[in-house]
Amino acid sequence: MSKIKLPNVTLCCFGSERYRDQQQRALDYSSKGIEFGAVKNIIVNTNTIDEWNRAVVFDLGDHIDTDFALLIHHDGGVGEPQLWREEWLKYDFIGSPFPLPTDNFSYRDINGTIQRVGNSVSLRSKKLLQLPKKIGMEWKPFHGFYNEDGYICVNMRHIFEKHGCKFAPFEEALLFGREMPLPENKGLKTFVYHKTIGENACYPNFEIGNSLVTEMYKGQGLGNQLFCYVATRTIAADKDYDFGIMNRELFKGIDFLNLDFGKKIIGGKGPEGGPPTKLPEGINYYYNEKKIIHPVDGSDIRLYDKNLVNVLPNTKIDGLMQDEKYFEHRKPEIREWLRVKQEYECYDYADDNICVINFRGGEYARHKDLYLNKKYWEDAVNNMLKINKNFKFVVITDDVYEAKKFFPNYDVFHFSIGKDYSIIKNAYYLILSNSSFPWFPAWLSENLKYCIAPKYWARHNTSDGYWSCGYNITKGWMYQDRDGKLNDYATCIREFEEYKKNHPDFFNVKNNKIKQLKKINPFLFLKKKIGGLLSLKTKNLISRFIKI
Repeated sequence: MSKIKLPNVTLCCFGSERYRDQQQRALDYSSKGIEFGAVKNIIVNTNTIDEWNRAVVFDLGDHIDTDFALLIHHDGGVGEPQLWREEWLKYDFIGSPFPLPTDNFSYRDINGTIQRVGNSVSLRSKKLLQLPKKIGMEWKPFHGFYNEDGYICVNMRHIFEKHGCKFAPFEEALLFGREMPLPENKGLKTFVYHKTIGENACYPNFEIGNSLVTEMYKGQGLGNQLFCYVATRTIAADKDYDFGIMNRELFKGIDFLNLDFGKKIIGGKGPEGGPPTKLPEGINYYYNEKKIIHPVDGSDIRLYDKNLVNVLPNTKIDGLMQDEKYFEHRKPEIREWLRVKQEYECYDYADDNICVINFRGGEYARHKDLYLNKKYWEDAVNNMLKINKNFKFVVITDDVYEAKKFFPNYDVFHFSIGKDYSIIKNAYYLILSNSSFPWFPAWLSENLKYCIAPKYWARHNTSDGYWSCGYNITKGWMYQDRDGKLNDYATCIREFEEYKKNHPDFFNVKNNKIKQLKKINPFLFLKKKIGGLLSLKTKNLISRFIKI
């Protein structure tokens, strides 16, 4: 998607040296979807919040060369770039709405009129920025406090308006940004955010750090581990969070894949697959991918979970996470993440006249619903022979003994988990089992020309039209049904959509709830939960007990 172009707007942070790194991360995050005229991390020598407020009013304009400045902070920035509106450039100031005051003095201008448009994360014209210094405006507190947005938008508003500055109306401010949860902005997505509370909790706060973690479990095979790793790392990268992997020593591909496991995760415990009994240090939330169970046979028919990609910062996630929509947009990067060590690379079977069969035996043989029968393999071989009658078939498996029963006339090998993975990755033609093990090497292959996989995936043998899981349909692969007929991706999707339409109750499952497990600072709790009911003076008093 192309970026929105705002050549006449400077995106900027304005703060002390202690926040340099956090501000830069906020700038990087906020400029992902927009090409600004300039991006500036402005460092100022201020020692107190009062000094900073004065510097914003009188000095910020000295650093801006464009017609407008979009001021953001380490705890606020551009959350939804696609919601930008050109009409905001008609105003000299637009920020998030203030709450309605409950006293008789907060947010009231010189005439006693309540002004509800303000907030420090805001779009300001250069004319407005330069005016205080240009005309020598008096810097003074109101009700004992110095607040730069209150100074501009409320207390000295009449002077700015006298010199031609135009403030956005409340209705536009509602669309522009949100700082506090208000009745008027409930359920709204806004262009910018400030403070990661309420509905803003889904956005990063670069002051406190933002992480996404998952855990590797003993019962997971390599394929399942890779799905969780790749999905977690991708979601973290998309949201500009750090990522980390718990129990990385359990990773089954450690010999041949040199994974970056992210930040070190300390603490946390719980049963295999979750939910945790204790979250790791710095992790406040837990989310398990929404599971959907077929009401007749108990199969897992889960679908894409939009909540998974919108989890809050500092969350631990669990699940299967096998929908390629979670991560397909980062496919070139994932190839680098999962690059096989050179000593494990094998191109011996990368040939136009060789078709590699990946046969899954082991515990699959004990599950008749899961274990692919001989007809599937015979049909797949016959379909491949229609492409090239001279194909040599080579079987790569975790269970040589069982595989030889199915393929007595083919070469059957199990080398090592790393070499097997590499052979699948480098093959030109593949016949797959319904196992997660070959999925990533096949999906990431740069050689693959044709791939046959079982239709309905884990329920190829028994399904009446559903997929298990519901999202195990991969673009570019051919899916073979029980009659040996091949179906492309589009056909499979169309048929499955029709199945879901005819069986709506099967997929009508309430979303999981995000659980917060955290001790809360009582002052912060007070500010977050009832901030909208407090006067400006009381809120400022509470802020004195909270790190600025």
